[in-house]
Amino acid sequence: MERFEAAYAEQRDKLPSEVAEPVDENLGVIESAIADILAALANDPDNESLKQMLIATYRNELKLLRKALNLSENDADVQSTE
Repeated sequence: MERFEAAYAEQRDKLPSEVAEPVDENLGVIESAIADILAALANDPDNESLKQMLIATYRNELKLLRKALNLSENDADVQSTE
């Protein structure tokens, strides 16, 4: 996950603000949810529902980062052909 986060941080400035701002906002929501789930798991480490929720939330974060990186690459391709 760190690799994708680092790659997004490097590519973020290449995205139009109308794309980057919602991505950043959604990443913040996801990271907050992850923190909440981890806190809940600290109190109830055997809760399978929380574990599954954490996995799903990490997957959503990864999907968002991949999509943002793909948008960044596509935007760079468009700019290089202009």
